Amino acid sequence: MFPKILAFGIGALALVQGALAIAPGRYIITNPEMGTLVSFRKGDPILLDRAPLLPPLGQWTVNEIGQDVYTITNADASVYANEDTLFTGDRFDIFFIQDAGNNEFVIRVPDSDHVWTAGNVDDARVHLNVDEGSNSQRWALVPL
Repeated sequence: MFPKILAFGIGALALVQGALAIAPGRYIITNPEMGTLVSFRKGDPILLDRAPLLPPLGQWTVNEIGQDVYTITNADASVYANEDTLFTGDRFDIFFIQDAGNNEFVIRVPDSDHVWTAGNVDDARVHLNVDEGSNSQRWALVPL
């Protein structure tokens, strides 16, 4: 009887954990194909870099302001979208962070089908593109 109860409890815990939102805190945000999210200077586009970085360039603070709704900051600058590219600055936008499976997430613009999308080797910026479910649109948030 005990093994059945234990198995049920572990299964229920796995279901609950799958439904949990990202905890507020500090993270390194990476795209598995293009590298680590970095901000070199307020007002510049957010970039992806493959080299290891010194803090705070690649450290991001995620603050929950509602269910699955977040603001994201780097040092003293918030993340915002200007047309189809992400920047850091004094202005901030809110984003949905949604589980995509395999410890990866999709970061979505509210009331839109646009998501954070990694550029390519010729364009290291992070863009907002229509969600196609591609690997360039999946992000890992690694707690610090």
